[in-house]
Amino acid sequence: MKRIFTCLFIVFGTIRITSGQQIIHACCDTFVCLPGTPVALSVTIDSGSLGEILNVQDDVYSQVVDLGFSFTFYGNTYSQCVLSTNVYITFDLNQAGNYSPWQITDAAPSAFNPLNAIYGPWQDTDPSVPPFGSMSFGTFGTAPDRFFVFNFCGVPMYNSPAGTGCNDSLFTGQIIVYETTNYIEVHLGHKVSCEAWNNGYAIEGVQDATGNNAVVVAGRNYPDLWAVDNDGIRFTPSGNTYTYAAIPYAPVPFAAGVPVWSTIDGQYVATGYDIEVTPTVTTTYVVTTASCGFSADTVTIVVGSVPAIYDTTHVSCIGINDGSASVIPTDNAPPYSFVWLNQNGDTIQIDNNTTGDTIVNLASGTYTLIFDDALGCTQQHIYTITQPVYGAAFSVSPGLICDGAEVTFNDLSFGTISAYSWMFGDGGTSTDQNPNHTYASTGTYTVTLTITVGNCSATFEQIIEVHPNITGGFTVQAPPYCVGADIQFTESTTGNPAQWNWNFGDGGSSTEQNPGHAYASEGNYTIYFSATDSFCGVAQDSLTISVFHVPDPQLRDDTILCEGAVISVAANDSGDTYLWTDGQTTPAINFVMPADSLFYLWVAVTFHGCTGYDTMLLRNRCIIMLPAAFSPNGDNINDLFHPLASSVKDFDFKVYNRWGEEVYSDFSGDITRGWNGNLNNTMQPVGVYVYFITGHFDSGKIFTLKGNVTLVR
Repeated sequence: MKRIFTCLFIVFGTIRITSGQQIIHACCDTFVCLPGTPVALSVTIDSGSLGEILNVQDDVYSQVVDLGFSFTFYGNTYSQCVLSTNVYITFDLNQAGNYSPWQITDAAPSAFNPLNAIYGPWQDTDPSVPPFGSMSFGTFGTAPDRFFVFNFCGVPMYNSPAGTGCNDSLFTGQIIVYETTNYIEVHLGHKVSCEAWNNGYAIEGVQDATGNNAVVVAGRNYPDLWAVDNDGIRFTPSGNTYTYAAIPYAPVPFAAGVPVWSTIDGQYVATGYDIEVTPTVTTTYVVTTASCGFSADTVTIVVGSVPAIYDTTHVSCIGINDGSASVIPTDNAPPYSFVWLNQNGDTIQIDNNTTGDTIVNLASGTYTLIFDDALGCTQQHIYTITQPVYGAAFSVSPGLICDGAEVTFNDLSFGTISAYSWMFGDGGTSTDQNPNHTYASTGTYTVTLTITVGNCSATFEQIIEVHPNITGGFTVQAPPYCVGADIQFTESTTGNPAQWNWNFGDGGSSTEQNPGHAYASEGNYTIYFSATDSFCGVAQDSLTISVFHVPDPQLRDDTILCEGAVISVAANDSGDTYLWTDGQTTPAINFVMPADSLFYLWVAVTFHGCTGYDTMLLRNRCIIMLPAAFSPNGDNINDLFHPLASSVKDFDFKVYNRWGEEVYSDFSGDITRGWNGNLNNTMQPVGVYVYFITGHFDSGKIFTLKGNVTLVR
């Protein structure tokens, strides 16, 4: 007989086992050679551990139940109680056999909730539908330390008529009240929140007979939604109220109802204290009761095999074949025949003797023994020969190693290790578990770790590479470097740069790899550069450059010149070189106006390679002309007859009437002066007059004009 110190209950054909005290004893483990041999099984239950089944329908109170001792609740002493199918105990004996409310609409305390009651928790359970579960109760222990237990085992939650409830959710829990201490305990093995019915409400606590006082576990009152597994709460009297605290989940083991037998996989066999079975194969039977068991026992009937004692010696070190296996039959039916097979099914040893057999020099692996006795019963047993669990391994930090960096080797070996031996690949060694090592130069190295485990050892190798650090700096474009002109900077580091930082010496900066930068003023500037390698170090460099201003020549304003006229023009700015339109290279030049109607005169002034430009427009407009009419009427509009000209140096201007009489003459050369239509302060008549004009332009060129002008009023 094999006893299991467990709690066992059957739900939907499966078996759930939780820890508890052994109170059920099954008998007896048996060996039979022939399948179908009848075997008698029996069970006994410890005295004082047998309770009663509560057989009532859904939503009703039980009959009056004796506690078996005096119990004080909220200052009143009781020896009887009434049990509710909705998981509470009330000391209101008038409720016996009545309807038990299930709908929860108020938080405790409330006169609308069950009064003078222990809620364990109050919720809507339904023991009238499959798989039914069980409700049981009983008084156990000896005075003055007796206790009363109200137990629920796999009872379904209620399911609405529309089928939207929770029959498939099963409740398991226990309410315990104690003699003398008047403690109250609630142990919840499995409590769900079924929101599909009654909104999933449930209350865990105690409430007095008035409905004015209650103590409820935090988070477990209306309208809280909650669920727990393997949960324990103790309520302790404190004056005329209670305190509560969490305790370990420890339901009371007891039995109720007739014992039920099933196979280990949950198949029903029989009901009763004594049964007979006829197994055809080796079968384990489990016996329990309707109280969730809290204890169970098993009986194993071995069919068609020989009972024996098996022993194994495992391999001492990995790769060494020093394992062994042995067998000693215990059925007292010699002689025996032994056949040993390896994991490929090959026969490796055959023996015949009267006691047992041993096979030696085995490697790790699986081996099969087949043997039979004089009765013709055959037994097969599988041995697993293991090797020690150990191995060498290590990791390297940092993941990428740079020249001159300290390397940490982190041991990842497993097993009971007594010694470490490291070889770093450059002649260096260590016996530390997690050594540090610095390599003198870059390159590739093979690192070897050997561990010692008892008389065994294991080795692990890893190749590492020590990378060179970042080197180099930057270059700058060839001069000149001029104010306002973009200067290009180019990094020239080696390695794996990932970040760049530039300081241009004038407050400007950049994080680009190859930036450009323009300076706003002339001066000497030191550029500082750093590049951060993705893995190995920082490269730094600096360089000073001279930035020069760009010359700003200022030529004369645009002007009008006659062909051949000479104009003196200066660049009006200092520089290293000068270059004019006509190829002259002096700071100032005399320029002769060509015959072009428009001509742009420019100069380029260069200072340390920085060149500035200016341009002036020269117009060739040496002209003189006179209007065809004028009207000297005193309205200040066209009152004078005078030349319109440019670049005139001097002229002689005469006007005659139609009889050849001179009416006006001017030698001043002032083209703003002219004839006002009078002769000796006498206005001349309207008519046509003749004019003659001769003179010189600024360039010295002579001009002559003759024509008619009409005087109008």
